[in-house]
Amino acid sequence: MQVTLLLTAWSITMSWWPAAAWREMAAEMREAASLTNNCDMTRYGFLSTRYKDQRFAGNGANGCVVLAHDSLARNVEVAIKIAKQTGRLKMWKDECARARSIHEKACKIGGEAKALVERYIPTCLEVGGTNEAPYIVMHAASGQGINLRRPEVLGDRSAAVFAQIVGALAAMHGVGLSHNDLHDNNIVILDRMVEEQESPLVAFIDFGEVVPLNKGVYKGGYKMDENLLARVACKLARCPDSAVYPQNVENINVTERDARVHALFKCLKEEWSEEKDHSNISPDEQFFNSFREVIVEAWENQ
Repeated sequence: MQVTLLLTAWSITMSWWPAAAWREMAAEMREAASLTNNCDMTRYGFLSTRYKDQRFAGNGANGCVVLAHDSLARNVEVAIKIAKQTGRLKMWKDECARARSIHEKACKIGGEAKALVERYIPTCLEVGGTNEAPYIVMHAASGQGINLRRPEVLGDRSAAVFAQIVGALAAMHGVGLSHNDLHDNNIVILDRMVEEQESPLVAFIDFGEVVPLNKGVYKGGYKMDENLLARVACKLARCPDSAVYPQNVENINVTERDARVHALFKCLKEEWSEEKDHSNISPDEQFFNSFREVIVEAWENQ
């Protein structure tokens, strides 16, 4: 994937997504929910000494997330990821290092790359515990996966949310890294909003599979970073079935792909056109052309 294509698409979104949103990017991680049997906190009693007001936020394949206030850091809110099984300390250290590498690379590059990463990518603050009870402390990004929050962001909010997803992906690709695990739960719509804009904010989470771009998945499946854009755009714009981009793109041939891409962009231009009420956040022709290049190149790289 040519990083310049995605960055070009991102730079164009800046002209139609209000700058005020960037100043207010939140840093919280998942919605509070009920604790499940898979999330055993009995091994983590020692965390309560430092981390107060703990509340369960969600769980994934290998771990569970608890939101809390760090009593040693002015009670700032953090997200603590604990392991569902023992023996995960090495894995947790690796995930923390991958998350930190995104910010380290962005700091070296500086400029827009640094700004994008700071807006969209929570980082790892520390990793600790033992092999029996390892944990990671992250910047918190309190919210919920995009699939569950989609009804809230349809209509005049959809283009603004999509612009941020382009920005988040550009943040990672701009420093030469692929997220490599972009499913609905790892794209979070934050609870906090920009007050004057009243548009939901976006963040990426879960960086355990981050790799250099040249080692990213380009053999099909949902883990191809760029295919996320086509899937999400189609759902946010409520496009017809003819424009639906599949979870596993290898299941369709080139002819069908071209037909779906054509239908997708026809739908997006109609839904996000300047004639709509939300014209102040409408993309222009240059954006659509750049976005199309990103999607098609991702396919051709398989």
